[in-house]
Amino acid sequence: MQMETKDLLKKEDYLKLSPQAREKYLIQTIENILKQNKDMGVAITDILSGSQNFPFTRRSIEKALKILTVSNKAYLVKRGQMIFYFPNNRLAHPSASETVEISNNKNFKLMFVENPYGKFIYIQENQKGTFGYETRGGIMIPIDESEKILNKIENFVKENLKFIDKEET
Repeated sequence: MQMETKDLLKKEDYLKLSPQAREKYLIQTIENILKQNKDMGVAITDILSGSQNFPFTRRSIEKALKILTVSNKAYLVKRGQMIFYFPNNRLAHPSASETVEISNNKNFKLMFVENPYGKFIYIQENQKGTFGYETRGGIMIPIDESEKILNKIENFVKENLKFIDKEET
C-alpha cells in the first residue's frame, strides 16, 4: 500500500484542530490514500498499519470511509472476510463534468464516471460550508438506465406538480 506521510499532521497538531476541521482533514487524508491505491484498494488495517505517526483511530477511519461511500466518493469490494475501498471519481472523459448552481450555497455536480462495475452518471450534491463546498450525498445511475430514469423523473414531476401547486394555494 502506498501512503504519503510526509505532509501528515502530528497527532498533537491534529488534536488542536476544531472538530469540524479534524473531520475534514481526516476525510481528505483518507480520500488521498484511496487515490494513491486506486488499483489495489485499501483495507482499514492497511491504513492503520501504514504509518506509525497516523493520528486517527480505527473508529474515525471507519466513519470517514462510511462518509466517502455514502457520498459515492468511494466504493467497497468484499474479498472473503476483507473489505477493500476504492476511489469512485475516475471521470470517463475529462470534459464529462458540469456543475448546476441551485442557489448561493448549493450546487449539483454531474459527472460521467467509470469503475469496475461499469459506466455511470454521478450526481453529487454539494453544500457550501465553513471550508468551502462539501459533498452532502450523491447518486450513481447506470448509463444504460439513465434515459429510463430521467423519463420517470420527468413524469413524476408532471404528475405530482399539480398536487404541490394545490397545497400552496
